[in-house]
Amino acid sequence: MSKPAHHQQSDTELASFERQLEAVLALDPVERLSRLEQTAEDLRASMNSDTPVATGAEVTERE
Repeated sequence: MSKPAHHQQSDTELASFERQLEAVLALDPVERLSRLEQTAEDLRASMNSDTPVATGAEVTERE
């Protein structure tokens, strides 16, 4: 029996996330920090504009 379409999509998204995570973890610590700093800058820029910025990170609202 095959999985429903939404489960197949979730599996695909999870596999993609796992590949991205493995790629980041394979980086040396300095490069990892650089990527994190760039993501933080992208998030700050997206919070200060009406245009969404693709960062690969999820933003949650502050309480």
